[in-house]
Amino acid sequence: MTQASKIRNWSVLTTQVDNQPTLNGKFRLSSNSLDYKGNNDDFNDYFSEHEVEVTNGTVRTWDLIRGCDELHDKTGYWGCYIEAFEYRPDTNTIEVHFGS
Repeated sequence: MTQASKIRNWSVLTTQVDNQPTLNGKFRLSSNSLDYKGNNDDFNDYFSEHEVEVTNGTVRTWDLIRGCDELHDKTGYWGCYIEAFEYRPDTNTIEVHFGS
């Protein structure tokens, strides 16, 4: 977890990257989200500082939780469900889809 993050009770619905079942490597997480801290009304791309390890399309759980904490700290979003992932070739990241 990042220093500023709160302890969150995550509900991890999947650790499988939806569109790349054979993906391997280390990637940062990303989220295209509103700024829930109220700084603007636009959707923005947010990126984790730490990389997640992906083996055969499966994200390592501890890495996932750490990266999602970072994204929540940046966006201010409250949802605690990690619903899905997709590989984004344009940013070379794993995009996380959150729910509440």
